[in-house]
Amino acid sequence: FYRGHPPLTGGEAAVSVQGFDLLRRAASVSMARSPVASLSGVLRTTEVHVDSATVHAAYQVRDEAGRTAVDTADLAVRAVLTMADASTQEVQCSSPDALGMGACEL
Repeated sequence: FYRGHPPLTGGEAAVSVQGFDLLRRAASVSMARSPVASLSGVLRTTEVHVDSATVHAAYQVRDEAGRTAVDTADLAVRAVLTMADASTQEVQCSSPDALGMGACEL
């Protein structure tokens, strides 16, 4: 019933026969947000130079059903950049927004 709708939305139910409303009830419907089941990321910086050494990445989280409105209560996204000399740099990424999207800047 709620598969095509994001969590935490309301709705109205109605019964009609040949265009005549027999029953119409509005109700507040609440669905709990599901935990994150997958994370997809893209690297937005393809080349890094000495004078502009910032790397940008973006990600999107989804629940098991593919919805982006997820439970982010205990979610922490980190990005790790590994350099050619095997040294690493780690950064905390931004929290996902209402569309499940976040960003990382190293």
